[in-house]
Amino acid sequence: MKLSELKYITQDDIDQAHINITSAEMFSEVQDFNTHMLRMQRERRSYLRDFWAMVGLNAVFIALMMSFGLGRKHSLVYHSGSMGLTLCFVMALVYILLFGYFIVFRRIHIWRLGLGLTLPMLLLDPAFIILVLANTYILRKMDQIDSRIRDEVGYPHFVQLNGSYIRDEESAEDGVMDDTAEEYSFDKFRDKSGGPMLIDNDIEEN
Repeated sequence: MKLSELKYITQDDIDQAHINITSAEMFSEVQDFNTHMLRMQRERRSYLRDFWAMVGLNAVFIALMMSFGLGRKHSLVYHSGSMGLTLCFVMALVYILLFGYFIVFRRIHIWRLGLGLTLPMLLLDPAFIILVLANTYILRKMDQIDSRIRDEVGYPHFVQLNGSYIRDEESAEDGVMDDTAEEYSFDKFRDKSGGPMLIDNDIEEN
């Protein structure tokens, strides 16, 4: 759904998440818009779920590798010299910083970037092929979702519109609803005689 396809809803209405509905056609368009926003919100939740799954996977995997030294036996960097262990920690730290900056902070979710960041980690241990494949797959899936919703109206939050039904535009500007209903009063039921409000004759005997 593009903004140009909407007849009554404007960008200001979307920014304010509110619209004053004045016709049946406008009401129908708002309903269709809100239904579409629900679909887009589901797509966005899927996108965010994949993102945090990738972040969690990287965090757990790096923590395990750093804690247990699972890659020392097969690590090209570790066996490269006397500074091998230090280089392993430096490479892991650089990866964490680059991943955190580009993927988490800058939100650049391009699968080629993830592949480029993760591939050098194979020098630490062949087991990092898990991250290479996982990051590439998840980022590619996220990019596909983003390409579907990027040009949709309301991107990226897809907030639904709250409708109001103020008919009188002049009263709407004053913030007052136009109420033409007769004010209800209890005066016609009030006892004009000055006596007690409830007398014995008003109670039927059983």
